[in-house]
Amino acid sequence: LYSFIWGDFCDWFLEVSKPQLREGDAKHAAFMAYILETSMRLLQPFMPFISEEIWSKLPHQGDTLSLADWPVAGPTDLAVEAEFALLQDAIRASRNLRSESNIPPGKKLNISFVALTERAQTVLNAGNGYLTQLSNLETASIVTPDSPRPENATSSQLAEFEVWLPLEGLIDVEKERAKLEKQLETAQKEHAKVSNKLGNAAFVDKAPREVVEKEEAKRAEFASQIEKLSQRLAAL
Repeated sequence: LYSFIWGDFCDWFLEVSKPQLREGDAKHAAFMAYILETSMRLLQPFMPFISEEIWSKLPHQGDTLSLADWPVAGPTDLAVEAEFALLQDAIRASRNLRSESNIPPGKKLNISFVALTERAQTVLNAGNGYLTQLSNLETASIVTPDSPRPENATSSQLAEFEVWLPLEGLIDVEKERAKLEKQLETAQKEHAKVSNKLGNAAFVDKAPREVVEKEEAKRAEFASQIEKLSQRLAAL
């Protein structure tokens, strides 16, 4: 319930709904109020006072939340949920590329989304407005795998699509390359250090299991960093 209210409802539904709310879409506003009112009924047993206060400000039936009917689950559309999850992944990927490249959140970008499957092509095209709105883009281009890749573009690849962010004019490419090379060198040294420790049979045999597992997790994390940094360098 916590994840739904703060994650699904606040982080996504409210953000997606802002254009409709700005335009005064009463039907959409009523639907949003219905979701929040239903959420308060679910929350009441755990947080009775704050849920009662919020519920009282919303359209509702009855005099008190504690006596309101318990919500009844309706039908679900797993296909629609999966499609929106793909859009969420695309938005997160574009935001991550912006953050990794130290580009200010307020700077509008031109990003290409490379659809690797027919489903991705359909979903990304249909959700182009959401991609533009929630990633703060000037343009969101949905392209095919045979499209020419922009020069000096950082990228991120997921199962059904790839994201290209051209960096020309946004950052100092040579400075970014030097920074990534330094980070890669550090990650490689740390990975080698942990690998040597785990390669020491005396350490593995004598150290508590949780200590060994912690070192194994560190090695996996450094390996992941090396892979990501190498990919970003190759894209520049």
